[in-house]
Amino acid sequence: MKQLLIVILVCLFAIPVYAGEKETSYERVVRTGTIRCGYIGWKPYYYYNDVNDPSTRTGMNVDLMNEIGKVLGLKIEWTEEAGWGNIGEGLKAGRYDLICTSMWPDPPKYQNFLLSRPLYYSAIYPWVRNDDKRFDGHAEKINDPSVKIAVIDGGPSESMAKQFFPEASLAGVSPMAQSAEFYMMVTSGKADVINADVDEINAYLENNKGAFRVVEGIDPLQYYPHVMAVPSDSPQLNIMIDNALGFLIDNGFMDRIIDKYELELLAPQKGISSK
Repeated sequence: MKQLLIVILVCLFAIPVYAGEKETSYERVVRTGTIRCGYIGWKPYYYYNDVNDPSTRTGMNVDLMNEIGKVLGLKIEWTEEAGWGNIGEGLKAGRYDLICTSMWPDPPKYQNFLLSRPLYYSAIYPWVRNDDKRFDGHAEKINDPSVKIAVIDGGPSESMAKQFFPEASLAGVSPMAQSAEFYMMVTSGKADVINADVDEINAYLENNKGAFRVVEGIDPLQYYPHVMAVPSDSPQLNIMIDNALGFLIDNGFMDRIIDKYELELLAPQKGISSK
């Protein structure tokens, strides 16, 4: 009788623990056969040819995720638009399995997410209004309290500004801001400098010709990798994405997608030459 009572008590305590276990993103992806993408509208990585028609989504990361889906035998679903400031909330709540818009890593991302291997790299330069030549050949002149650098609060642009120009002032926009609002910090005169890569600036200049110029006569501040964010509870999902990326890199896909969008990005080192 005593042994029977012990067995019953063990079962009663074990059932709630098992029932309360949370399904990881990896387990959900394998079970459903679908990767649910969170995404951020940021040209040239994810954007719409017609802003009123979601079916016209395009961009480097759209092409990349479609190819990853083929490699892994999984469906890609573009589930929810996010902002730089709330990507973690959606991942933690399980509203999507992966942030499929590429991003620069920074300390908060390293601390709170798993990050994919680099998709490609971009050279970061300081950019100014078209008539501003104060810093040509002398990037160190930006490092002055009288100079304001546009940043997204709490994002990589803020970390970057503090790293390269610690004495300069910062002019921040909300983490929920879209790219146009960020760049307008400089064009509107609220900031003097913005640190960005050529491709993102060129995407803005398509409709705002002559708004920016790169600070001339200086080397890139740094080469930054682009990564995707994976929930911290799913290392297996991170490995699966990395394996797919490795296959695509080895077979020259990243070079081809950079050529397709006519970008200045650098592809990661390939294991074999593309044909």
